[in-house]
Amino acid sequence: MTREDVIKILSLIRANYPLVKISDPASMVSAWEMNLGEYDTNLVVKAAKLHMKTSKFFPTPADLINVMARAELVYNESECNLPQIEAPKRAKVTVIPDGVSVEDFLDHICQDMIDLENECWPETTQSDDLGGCLPYEK
Repeated sequence: MTREDVIKILSLIRANYPLVKISDPASMVSAWEMNLGEYDTNLVVKAAKLHMKTSKFFPTPADLINVMARAELVYNESECNLPQIEAPKRAKVTVIPDGVSVEDFLDHICQDMIDLENECWPETTQSDDLGGCLPYEK
């Protein structure tokens, strides 16, 4: 952030707090530049904006640094690197054919899943009964 950027930001903040008197503007600009110079101008502006909306007191550089992370989240939703949450897509609806009961339809789905599993892993197939599942039954 440049000295000119600091002056612009201080002017905006000063306009928001009209009762504040700055006795030595040049020293204040130098102090702010020393404390905030390493930060991106847009981030400092976002922090100043958040501070002005949430505090009735004129900020210090430390006040702005303390709200930078929150300001980045509040005012940077379009450029945020966080994953965006999307609304769930409408689920596919399967219609049960006429003349088939719900139980028969579900049994057919389960049998298809068993057949697919047996096809994918033939070495683990078991008989139709439940015997042989436990280690001592083998």
